[in-house]
Amino acid sequence: MRLSRVYFRGFGRWVDQAFSLKNGINLIEAPNEAGKSTLIDGLFALLYGAKKENKKQQKKMDWYEDYLPWQGSAYGGEVDFFIGEKEYRLIRSLTWKKDIEQLIDVKTGRDLTMDFPLDKRKDRQFIYGLTGFSRNLFIQTTYFSSRLLADDQELVEKLRELMGEKTWVNPVLNRLEKEINQIGIKTVGSKEYAQAVQKRDQLQQEMVQKQRVYEKQQQARKQLADLEYQQKTLDASKKEITREKRKCLTKKEAAQKRISILRELSYLKNDWKQGEEIRKNLTSMREKREKLVPPVLLSEEEAEEVRALLQRCHQLSEEAKEIIIGIEETNQTIHQLKSEKESFLELDIESIVLLRNQLERVEQMESELHIPHQKVDVDEIKRIQMDGQMLRSLERQKEEAERKRERLEQEKCLIQERKEAFMEALDSSASRFLRLPILLGVFLTGCFLFLFLLKPWSLVGGLLLVGCLLVAFRVIRGMRAQKTKQTPNNIDHLQQQLEEIIKDIQAVQIEKETIREKEEAIFRHWNVDSAASLGVMATEKAADLKQWEQIQSEVAEIQNRALPFMDRLRDFDLFRWKVEIKTVEQEAKEAQEQLYVLSIRLEHLKKHKDQLDEDWKRLEREMNRWRETLTEDVEVWEDWIQRSRSVYRLDEKIEELVHQSNEWEQKRQNEEWDKRQNDLQNELNVLESLLKEEDLALDPETLEETYANRLKELSAQIRYFESKQYELEGRINRLKGELNQSGDHFLGNVKTMLQEARNRVEELEWEREVLQATKEGIQEAAQHVQDNIAPLLHPYTSRCIREVTKGRYGELKVDPSQGFSLRVFVPETGESKPVEQLSKGTMDQMFFALRLALIRFFSDHGSIRLPLILDDSLIHFDESRLQESINLLGQMAQEHQVILCTCQDRERRILEAEGISYTDVLFQSVPPKEHAIKG
Repeated sequence: MRLSRVYFRGFGRWVDQAFSLKNGINLIEAPNEAGKSTLIDGLFALLYGAKKENKKQQKKMDWYEDYLPWQGSAYGGEVDFFIGEKEYRLIRSLTWKKDIEQLIDVKTGRDLTMDFPLDKRKDRQFIYGLTGFSRNLFIQTTYFSSRLLADDQELVEKLRELMGEKTWVNPVLNRLEKEINQIGIKTVGSKEYAQAVQKRDQLQQEMVQKQRVYEKQQQARKQLADLEYQQKTLDASKKEITREKRKCLTKKEAAQKRISILRELSYLKNDWKQGEEIRKNLTSMREKREKLVPPVLLSEEEAEEVRALLQRCHQLSEEAKEIIIGIEETNQTIHQLKSEKESFLELDIESIVLLRNQLERVEQMESELHIPHQKVDVDEIKRIQMDGQMLRSLERQKEEAERKRERLEQEKCLIQERKEAFMEALDSSASRFLRLPILLGVFLTGCFLFLFLLKPWSLVGGLLLVGCLLVAFRVIRGMRAQKTKQTPNNIDHLQQQLEEIIKDIQAVQIEKETIREKEEAIFRHWNVDSAASLGVMATEKAADLKQWEQIQSEVAEIQNRALPFMDRLRDFDLFRWKVEIKTVEQEAKEAQEQLYVLSIRLEHLKKHKDQLDEDWKRLEREMNRWRETLTEDVEVWEDWIQRSRSVYRLDEKIEELVHQSNEWEQKRQNEEWDKRQNDLQNELNVLESLLKEEDLALDPETLEETYANRLKELSAQIRYFESKQYELEGRINRLKGELNQSGDHFLGNVKTMLQEARNRVEELEWEREVLQATKEGIQEAAQHVQDNIAPLLHPYTSRCIREVTKGRYGELKVDPSQGFSLRVFVPETGESKPVEQLSKGTMDQMFFALRLALIRFFSDHGSIRLPLILDDSLIHFDESRLQESINLLGQMAQEHQVILCTCQDRERRILEAEGISYTDVLFQSVPPKEHAIKG
């Protein structure tokens, strides 16, 4: 089996996404959370659907809600795959309760869906039908992940099933055990065997009861004969009454028919009378018409036209009166409006709007003042400016005093340094004077000894040297004494200069303090904290002064514009003027709009009056035309119209009566009323001959009611006989039923049924023994398969473990006797150990090799080469183990398709280093091929 394409319409993050897969190794390299696991889970979902297996009811897979599409509502997709040489396309919608699945042969385009029947979950199990692998078996065999390699207990359990640990025969054994339990062993309970035993015992008891039933049968047969005789007697009486009922029924029917004939004769008389009334009404209508006809008979159209003309004249007259009244009222309203609001009507709305805008501008300017609603004093600004100049002068004085202080401080430091230098020089001179004699003595002594020891004449030279040195010492001492006398005088002079400088410094400090006090006085006066703040205040005051002058200018202009209604505004107050001017503007607008509306209305009324005058002229022409036709007296026109209409209504009634008269005559002739009356009279005579003379004296209705009552009495007697018959039939049938029932359970029948029950008990006991023997035989066969399939799997596991571990481990044993535990031979010790005692990396290799061996085992013993799907399954392998595993996957890829998902680049580097060909699977959107799902 090889996958070639996976397309997701919607599955988690993958929406409208397709992936192409090739033979060999398909490498999917992407970081964590990129969607690799979603791709694998989506592949399994498309292959097997979203319903849980082995469930009686439809249930969603646990992942169903987690993989709902991030975008859109389409949930599902399609997958293309090869099995052998055939290519299939499986299209599946995963939407719950609306899931659709379709299988297509890609080469021929044939829909193979109906070739796979629905199971109890309403799934067609395409992959199971094509490969024989259920979802769990397919995933556990082909899917490798890091979790499964680290702790693959599920795989071990599956291996036990595959290798014959009775799991594959458990359904058969369970079925046999179920059938044995259904038969049962005990003689009590609801099992089939217990029921058969109970039935046998019950029939034995029934044998005794049948003896008693037989004795009662003879007595029942005697009672049955008596009841049948009574039944025959009742049948004879019933037949006699039935014949009398028929005769009575005949007379009743004759009485009823006589009533209908009498009624029909009455109807004929009424029809004759109706014809006479029609002729009388027709004559009366014609006489009335002759009296109503006017001098000029108007047609319906002419009468309607004249009436409409008269109504139009009346309407125009009323409209003219209303318009004249409206014009007078409108003129009066306009005159009153002009007299009351003349001043508002003369106002220019634009000037008022401009005035209101100026007030808003003044309000805006006042709000921009630094000290709103306070008039600026020019003298105060001048004083602020003078104090600012004073502060600048004091600042310059303070800077000058600071420079003077710094200069004095420098002189003070220089004098102190000179004084300290003189003191140090005096101390060093005294110490040198004390050291000089000592040095000269030592020097002279050394020179003398040297000259005395070397030459005899050197003593004279030494004495001369000593004398010279004494003279030099005397001279130096004199110079030192003179210098020592001068030094105290210099120090006193320096001390005097230092005191004068200190006094000057103190004077400078006093001057600075005086300047600071003057500055603080100015700051306190203006409530500022610095000269810069005072400058800002001066600037703001100047700006406010300029702004205030502009405000005053605007106010003057506003007052000039508001002269027409100053009597209403009075003194200038910004807020009040804004409200009043807005009110004036509103009143002026209302007055002007009212005047405009009244003017438009007046103009419209005048135009309407002119139109009415034109209409009146046209109506006068029409009236003149009808005066010529009718008469000059318009007052009689309405009377003529009414009489003309009455005449036409009479004509309609006359025409209707004529029509009724014709119909009556035609009906009389067609129905042959004369002949029909004679026939009815003859038939009536025949019916009366059937009845008695005393009956004819009665009223027809009363006679019919008499026969009806007699029929009821006869019917009641018949029902009485029938009830008695029914009662006898019930007793007869009950006795026959009891006899038939007792007859079905004669002793011979009971004996037969008892024998059948005994045979059934023996059959169930034999069937139970056969099922038990079959169960034991299947268990023995399963044990035989279990003991012999492990050697078949051994070569595959050993080959894979050698390739994965570079030959370090040669065999991987699957031991059925130890619960199918996995064991290997350790080469260093030669011991056989369970893989659980090895290192985690080695244990991962063992399980990895076991999975590969299973794939090969299935492929060699089946007809399908399964793919390998690895999802970060080699992440815990070191470089060496990973390299061997990749090489083994390269070998497997020659016969199997491999899908390798990883979040690292180690696999790619090893594939390239080993020269193993692979295909990169990129995450990119590819439009799907068109294959519609047949829903």
